[in-house]
Amino acid sequence: MVTITRDKGLKRSHATLCRLMQGFLVVLFFVMVSMILLGWDLNDAFNYSAQPFSSSISIRDMVASDYSNGSPRTSSCLVEPVKSPTAMIAERQANDGTIPHPQNSSTATVMAMATGYRLDEYKRFVGSLRKSGYQGHIILAVSPKLEPETEKYFISRNVDYRKVQYVNCSHPIISPGETKNSHDKELVTCVHPYPSLKHRWARFPLLRDYLRDCVTCTGPVLITDMRDTAFQRDPFGPEAPVVPPNTLQVFQEHYTMRTTHWLVNWPVKDCKGVQYDEPMLCSGTTIGTRSAMLEYLRVMHVEMDEWMKDPKCCCFKTNGDDQSIHNYLFYSGKLDHIAVAIPNRVGLVNTVGVQASMIFTNHVANQRKALEAAGEKADDAHMVAFDLTADKRYDRNGGNWLGLHYGMTDEAGYLVNFDGSRSFVIHQIDRFGFHYMYWLQDNKEKFVDE
Repeated sequence: MVTITRDKGLKRSHATLCRLMQGFLVVLFFVMVSMILLGWDLNDAFNYSAQPFSSSISIRDMVASDYSNGSPRTSSCLVEPVKSPTAMIAERQANDGTIPHPQNSSTATVMAMATGYRLDEYKRFVGSLRKSGYQGHIILAVSPKLEPETEKYFISRNVDYRKVQYVNCSHPIISPGETKNSHDKELVTCVHPYPSLKHRWARFPLLRDYLRDCVTCTGPVLITDMRDTAFQRDPFGPEAPVVPPNTLQVFQEHYTMRTTHWLVNWPVKDCKGVQYDEPMLCSGTTIGTRSAMLEYLRVMHVEMDEWMKDPKCCCFKTNGDDQSIHNYLFYSGKLDHIAVAIPNRVGLVNTVGVQASMIFTNHVANQRKALEAAGEKADDAHMVAFDLTADKRYDRNGGNWLGLHYGMTDEAGYLVNFDGSRSFVIHQIDRFGFHYMYWLQDNKEKFVDE
């Protein structure tokens, strides 16, 4: 009788122990799932040793103590093994497409409206991109007539160049007789098949068509201005941050540039009756996955068509109002489903224009005063080199050309992000005057694949 009682007690104890073990494993399972859903690093969690306890047994050891060779030690208490954290992470990554892998630019695409430029300008853009190690597509919309040397260069660098067809504008902003410069000419020049859009606006639907028709352009996409852009590193190579799925990246300018600037404030206020005081987003460079870029270009085209149908919106005598629409779409929430704003000098694109202009303008003013005070002609003040420390004097054989005190370059002269890393894409490089261009020319063997 005593023996029977003892057996029953042992059975009850064993059953209780099994239930406790099951409960512990269920709780542990849901903790791990919650950590995965919240994006925690389980490897860090499993290697963590709880400080309040004198024991150094980690959570990994606790889990392992209940398993032997992948099977539960108390197999009589469990119906089936709980999935390991590694298996759960792999399953989640497979489901959402975030499996880590070395990035390769072979399926990426860089696109630009590139009409009316010289061969040396094409070489700076295409050559610096190829020199960076970029392996992907380069698609350029170019003028109907190209010099033979330019076409030869494009072919040698595997550039997909599309000759546009100029047509009369259905909504000319000014009369042809009013054109005084290249900017005015753009206002009366349209591109087939978009005669209702001014030249600079037409690049959005035109490049959308090119991207849509490129079946091998499956990777990330950069749409950029061409003339004032250069590359220091492969924007979609192994060192570059991966563009998240279904995401569009728009890039902020220097913090002093706000949407209260006339370029955005005037057209948006007159057209939409709203004003924004937000960081200025540059419409000259945009990055996204293929799907996000196609959606952005679609939304831009729809909005532009709406502006052209509205007398309050259609006919601003400026070429830069594509940036007005770009900012309006973002800050009105019409791009919320795809777009994120990247702070200046943080992401793949370093838009240097505002800060470069401030440095250059102040430098020229100071040099002019110095030359005039010395009784010399000040006409060439803009050609005087930037002020460098004596031990960092630029000697045309490399080295810094701007001065480290501005915090924009490293000692070798490369433009850098805020963290000191060399920027991938440099936009608005002409705002430094001739100085950066001279440095590029002197160091072209490092930057340009000619």
